[in-house]
Amino acid sequence: MSTRSGWRRGPRRPIERAHSLESLATICSAAVALAVLMLALAQNWNEHPLLALAACLCAVALAGTAGALAVGRARVRADAAAQRARLQAAYAQMADERLRAQRALARDLHDGMQQQLLAIAASFEAAKAKATEADAELLEVIIQARTSILHALSELRDFTTGVYPSILDAMGLSEAVQNIAEKLPVSIRMHITDRRFSSRIEYGLYLMISEALANIVKHANATRVTVDISVVEDMIQIEVTDDGIGGADPQAGGLTGLKQRAIELGGELTVYSPPGHGTAIRARIPCG
Repeated sequence: MSTRSGWRRGPRRPIERAHSLESLATICSAAVALAVLMLALAQNWNEHPLLALAACLCAVALAGTAGALAVGRARVRADAAAQRARLQAAYAQMADERLRAQRALARDLHDGMQQQLLAIAASFEAAKAKATEADAELLEVIIQARTSILHALSELRDFTTGVYPSILDAMGLSEAVQNIAEKLPVSIRMHITDRRFSSRIEYGLYLMISEALANIVKHANATRVTVDISVVEDMIQIEVTDDGIGGADPQAGGLTGLKQRAIELGGELTVYSPPGHGTAIRARIPCG
């Protein structure tokens, strides 16, 4: 069997059907031209009755085809919208499940390993208090051991925050972003709404802001940054601007990742970055 005879076409996707409808529209345009020509030639209906009849039939056929085209386009739009809705619902479900797993892991680390390390550090502190100056070597070992435990505890806290920032649940998005800003070597002015959103939305916004700030510190050479998050007509509006060197490539990895996060939340993100005039990142996200 040849490759051609063995090949079977699958069901047409909405975009393929749209191309077919465009071809149909071209045919309709040709029919319109033909109908107009026939009507022009058939100005005297009595002298050219057959031509006049043909023109009328063309007009009727054209009306029917135009109606079918409109119905087809509406069906394609409805199918595409339904498909987008199904994909967004499926992603939201997967994102919620992933978020629950991350929160559970962060809670286990906080309630388990962190508490154990704190208990060990307290034991070393008690041993340090009981050690005498005569046991200088032992005292030094205790101090070093306690310092190592506290360092490991700090790293574990940072790791736990990376898994899921518990401050986001306890204090909200504004405090969580403030916690990030305090650790960065750049002046950041923030105006963030106090309104609470679903855990998935808040976590997604937290990741977007933290990644945007990380990109600024790494690439922008900025001295001032502004973070604004507000709600307008059930849409969350995010704007992160800096006074850096500008010229950011919207197709670069970091900015592409930000756009993808916005899309995953059902929104959109744009980047405006003229060379020498800083960068503005703007996004619109449904409140959910």
